[in-house]
Amino acid sequence: MVPSSIFSHRILSAINSPHYQRVASFVSNVYAKAISAHKTAISSSSSSDLCDFAFGNPRDMALPALISSYHKYVEPLNPEWYGYCTIANINTQPSRKIIASNLSKKLSRLSFEYEDIYLVTGNFGGIYTCLSMLLNKDDEVIVPIPSWFCYEPMIIACQAIFIEVNINMNTYDLNIDHIKNKINNKTKVLIINSPHNPTGKIYSLTTLQLLSNILLDEYHKRQQKYGPDAQPIWLITDEAYNHILFHNNEFISPATVYPYTFICYTYAKTLLNPG
Repeated sequence: MVPSSIFSHRILSAINSPHYQRVASFVSNVYAKAISAHKTAISSSSSSDLCDFAFGNPRDMALPALISSYHKYVEPLNPEWYGYCTIANINTQPSRKIIASNLSKKLSRLSFEYEDIYLVTGNFGGIYTCLSMLLNKDDEVIVPIPSWFCYEPMIIACQAIFIEVNINMNTYDLNIDHIKNKINNKTKVLIINSPHNPTGKIYSLTTLQLLSNILLDEYHKRQQKYGPDAQPIWLITDEAYNHILFHNNEFISPATVYPYTFICYTYAKTLLNPG
């Protein structure tokens, strides 16, 4: 363990702050629970019976076409090929146009222009970028649970408040009435994950329309109260698994029915290369 005596006063002040302690305590507790659950599962089941939902690590080999692409582009085409990379470097117009075209085909109910696309390092980075951009201290973020365990520490890191709402455990659907009851004037963001981790639920157009109705109704109330300065409740939709569908199910993005939406997407799950 690194002795605290080597740290500067600035770092020690940050580490000892209540804000940092909240994040550290949460991460430590989640890690301890995960280790305990893993040990219990190992002792009570054969390894073939286990399903690990902690991270979306692939269980199959990467696709041959992907490996061929890596082989092709590992050869540098210019001196800057292996230079320092910035967000500006990856957000080139050609790259964004390709992705906009691809997403327009995948999400056929939506149409994307390259200006709609912003590239960051992974879906984790995309969600945190949205949260850090939108949230002020003590803003509230509604999250249907169970949910991916990283939402909460990201919200805490933004000094905002994590508000949990149970899903319907019989149908695994969103509990629209419970979400509505949690909304107040401090509600800034709602996070939706579809297909949902860990249940696999794909939210229907009917469910999404009901959700949109309550969010738009809240926005209209805020406009009447605050005028042009009114802010909607921003919807962050985590769509990491939107291309992994079975039994002819259709995925519909919440952005189809609610305009104040940030779509966070990654190719990692579909292409089996999250690392």
